[in-house]
Amino acid sequence: MSNKMYDYCEEGCGFVSLWLGNFKNENQLDDYLDTVYQDFDNETDSEFQQRLNKLFLPENANRPCEQSFKELFDEFYNQFEYDFGITHDEDFRERSYLDTSSSSISVLIGEHSYAETFIHYFVDLFKESLDKKYNTVILIYDCHYDGYVKQIHHDQFDVEFFGSVPFEKGE
Repeated sequence: MSNKMYDYCEEGCGFVSLWLGNFKNENQLDDYLDTVYQDFDNETDSEFQQRLNKLFLPENANRPCEQSFKELFDEFYNQFEYDFGITHDEDFRERSYLDTSSSSISVLIGEHSYAETFIHYFVDLFKESLDKKYNTVILIYDCHYDGYVKQIHHDQFDVEFFGSVPFEKGE
């Protein structure tokens, strides 16, 4: 296991990684995925450090990438990246929030870019219907995440990693 959190995403690697979750609303999803920057005009370093201290959970103290995140997140942070121990280029991420939860792989990921090149892999892995319903999809292209962290549960939402499969970009 690497102590670096960014070994999973590499431009052109040809894999897409899938997370599914349940959020109360789209704004909650945006807050989870958005990178938060220190507001230098209205926030002291100490105040920002207090926000970071809430992010760095004691149960993650021995996680291999924890120190790397502490060094990286000196002026910004991203909750999703921290939770799953990765960093990624947001330009390679797609996310969707559905008003109605679904257990169908086709419904959940069928409308995303390049879905026709990889959806069959997920159908093969999980069949068409999952064991539970989800209302959120997060896809990161050119990311071959190994599932070091399989799922996270926060008070008001949860997110689960489902796998990495090959995909092909259209010309």
